[in-house]
Amino acid sequence: LRGPNISNALKKVILPELELMTGRKFITQKIYINIFPLFVEMKNVKAFDDNGNRIFSAERVKGYVGISGLLRKEIVMRRLVIKGPVIQSDRGQVEEITQNVKNYLAEESKMPFKVIIKSVDIGNGVLSLQDKDYKLLAEGMNAEITISHTPRFRISSRGISIMKEGFPEFTSMLEMFFFLKEGKVDLKSLKILSHGSEIKTSGTFGTEKLSGEFSTEINLLTESIKRIFG
Repeated sequence: LRGPNISNALKKVILPELELMTGRKFITQKIYINIFPLFVEMKNVKAFDDNGNRIFSAERVKGYVGISGLLRKEIVMRRLVIKGPVIQSDRGQVEEITQNVKNYLAEESKMPFKVIIKSVDIGNGVLSLQDKDYKLLAEGMNAEITISHTPRFRISSRGISIMKEGFPEFTSMLEMFFFLKEGKVDLKSLKILSHGSEIKTSGTFGTEKLSGEFSTEINLLTESIKRIFG
């Protein structure tokens, strides 16, 4: 099911729902359905803010659909795969989109079926986040997210840069694995590698107040200190 008529029909259903959810404009080159294995794929997806600035793009977004929920009017996506996403935004816009999504999920859907996503895989992503006097740039991002009563996150980036006015640029690699449970973050492991030095930490803290118990191991090299502090 890859013809232009199918693609245009799917666009009329999917894109308005994404816009309603996020409050942002979405376009895509093509949407098609594959029968075996059953999945829906969008190619060259882009989203724009109210000023026409591109805030999101992805080479491919593919949802693998299970058939078990169809009788209950549920579309169960066993896995949502996002390849090559690029996100460019600022703190204010992220907070606004997050609130839009929360409001959308709190309302009763007008669609004739309910969409349930079990897991999300993100491959080779780029995140650029600006907030007043600092900028965060993360490249080569990969993530595996399992959505359940206890959501699980495994995130890595081969290159993170933090730039703040008046301070030397901080660069590192990052690996982290954590759960969300009962309003707390259960951080199983966080590893930061920078210029040969390594920081490992784990612990539990609240999502509203970043306080809790942590266990940290630090291995610092002189070269790292020179680069970070000039």
